[in-house]
Amino acid sequence: MESDPRLSVLSALCEVAEDQVLAARALDHSRLRALNVTYSDLVFELNVLLQEPVPRNPDFQRRAQALQSRLATAHARLQRIAGSMVSLFGKVMPMTPPTIYTRSGRLS
Repeated sequence: MESDPRLSVLSALCEVAEDQVLAARALDHSRLRALNVTYSDLVFELNVLLQEPVPRNPDFQRRAQALQSRLATAHARLQRIAGSMVSLFGKVMPMTPPTIYTRSGRLS
């Protein structure tokens, strides 16, 4: 089967999502931000490509399902990492009200 552009974009999405997981683990904010932009661009491209009918070819469907599963796994890992980071930062940096001046001029 010739290479379908939808599968190529879906594969690229998987690679970007896996790179997002690595960047999140390393707390590499700038890399994660750049990957988020790339991911959004690829999602847009895939949406445009999906305007065409999807082939009913079993090989295409098998490959698309495998890529979808890979992408779902990367998303689940990224969600777990993000949830852990939010929990960790919440413990390390608890929400405390800022110090401000009261009407009497004292710090509260």
